[in-house]
Amino acid sequence: MFDFRRIPLQLNAEANQELLTWSDDVVDKFLPGYFPELDTPIFKCEALCARVYVRDNKDRFMQCKDSLDESKGRVLVLAGGGSIFEDLFSRSDVCSAPISMSLTVADYMIAFMWQSCCGERAGSHINITKSKGRTGLNDDTTNSLIFNTINMPHLHEINFTAFVKRWADEGHKMGTTKEGMGGDRRESLSKVVRRHLEQKRTRFYL
Repeated sequence: MFDFRRIPLQLNAEANQELLTWSDDVVDKFLPGYFPELDTPIFKCEALCARVYVRDNKDRFMQCKDSLDESKGRVLVLAGGGSIFEDLFSRSDVCSAPISMSLTVADYMIAFMWQSCCGERAGSHINITKSKGRTGLNDDTTNSLIFNTINMPHLHEINFTAFVKRWADEGHKMGTTKEGMGGDRRESLSKVVRRHLEQKRTRFYL
């Protein structure tokens, strides 16, 4: 629904026809299960408004794939500075009509943890929060304690600079895989990486 890099954004009749119903089948399957409170036909209209807006303004969201090497080409930037979602979240009238439902789902998708390691961390956090002595927590309380979806601002409204500064002030290292001064691997900024680099293993040859 929101990967505009795959959406037909060409300015021709065939692409325009495909754009009109793009991902409607996904919406029919996804929305009732995860967001039953949202009206599916209205959501589809909002999603279409967003797609048309991106198509008409796509050149604004094209950035170099590698800022140090322009020969690698340009890509459509979905999130971050100068991106599609930064623009869509900037004000309510950015599209031809308000798209609050679409942005609600988009915010969820941007924040959703999909990597396996994130899933493991979420599971660990759930086990710590909902211990044996707290098995009576209801769904809303568990949700607010674990995922903070009730009492947190939208992801795009969070000032991550403050979090990063606090992290650094507490002495945490920022570059987990970065090598130390002069490229010395033994002086890695991360204690974990340094410990792994110091391990000696017997190389196996076929």
